[in-house]
Amino acid sequence: MVRLVACLCVFFFHALPIGVHRLTSQWYYYGLAFTRSLGYGVCLFFVLSAYLITLLLLKEQDQTGDIHLPQFYMRRILRIWPLYFFALAIAAALSYADGSLHSSRWWFLGALCLCANYVSAPALTMPHLWTISLEEQFYLFWPLVMKRLSRRFIAVAAIAIIVFSDVVIAYSTLRSLPGPTAFANSFVQFQMFAAGALLALVDAKLSPPGARRSAILVCLAAVFVYSSELVFHVRYDMQGHPVKGCIGYTMIAIACVLFIAGMPRSVNWPKWILNAGKISYGIYVFHFPIIFFCLRLHISRAITIPGSLVLTYICAQISYRYLESPFLRLKHSYELVKSRPT
Repeated sequence: MVRLVACLCVFFFHALPIGVHRLTSQWYYYGLAFTRSLGYGVCLFFVLSAYLITLLLLKEQDQTGDIHLPQFYMRRILRIWPLYFFALAIAAALSYADGSLHSSRWWFLGALCLCANYVSAPALTMPHLWTISLEEQFYLFWPLVMKRLSRRFIAVAAIAIIVFSDVVIAYSTLRSLPGPTAFANSFVQFQMFAAGALLALVDAKLSPPGARRSAILVCLAAVFVYSSELVFHVRYDMQGHPVKGCIGYTMIAIACVLFIAGMPRSVNWPKWILNAGKISYGIYVFHFPIIFFCLRLHISRAITIPGSLVLTYICAQISYRYLESPFLRLKHSYELVKSRPT
């Protein structure tokens, strides 16, 4: 369910026009903050990824007495790389077709080296893949930290990452770096991963939320993430305001943790929700180019938005069945403990 919510947030962030709520100047301001706050669905992905990976590695350590790095890296490669590089190939082909491949060559080189978040993206059909690079960077070093430290010092390391992230955020605002540039910085977003890791460390001590507590936590999460954009303009306008930047990003991290912690764990979700969560990686990868090309048809957004959503779901389903599943079956041979698709 969390994956589905994160996917839908990012989808509508890219699909909705910025002026969708232009009723009055005041309503436009509130609507703009709402539309922009949907973009923090990527932060929810980051927190969830770190939460699940940390839980899995802790479980592996408990059952086997160690964290086996080669097997971990093979599982991540088999899960992420096939679709990622397939999407890069599609993006490169489309860029070649419209004559923009030369101008975007440095972004593609960065994407191939899994550091696309540090390269300015020109007009591409898949610029959102910078988040995959950032996740892979986290997967590279976090298991090394967990392998060498006790759980107490893993928590200390996560807190240290959050503190260092705030230092980078403050530096970025004082240097008046553009908001999107700071948002894509690995050390800024590692705060989200660290928050997910901390949630995993205390997960066993948390009782499953009842309906009332779940509703409260989810509502608080929505309030926090909306307020972070409405008040602090985290992604777009933090220049010269280091305190605003640090508070805003902290609110987003807290919102993501609250949302994950507030999700009911014993609910029998409908099959379509579970399936959408299973293919969420494909939904994320394909949604942007599909929205992009549907909007180029100059048809009403009332048609293009639901149409794009349906096409995205279909493409993700096909991708999962014919591209990802063979590698996922191979991935199971490297599993030391049973896990859900991550």
